Amino acid sequence: MPLFEEASEDAADSLEAEARRRAVEGVEEPVGWYKGQAGGVVRKYSDTLLIFLLKGRRPELYRERFEHSGPSDEPTITEIRRIVVRPEGGDQ
Repeated sequence: MPLFEEASEDAADSLEAEARRRAVEGVEEPVGWYKGQAGGVVRKYSDTLLIFLLKGRRPELYRERFEHSGPSDEPTITEIRRIVVRPEGGDQ
């Protein structure tokens, strides 16, 4: 594997590991400020990163859309959406 591709893969692995850490382990953020000093910390997790990790690992379960189509003589969901959003012959 060429060095650039290897370095690119290593960087992607590092980014994925950091995303996983923030999603699962969370990060501590200071809270309860008084006179410029934090009174404590709270652990925050990233739901967004967790969603991205799930979509990447199991797209068949977590993808945005799944399109179903009926028999050939019935309209597909895409066709129905197009008709509902922009009726044919309408001024909308």
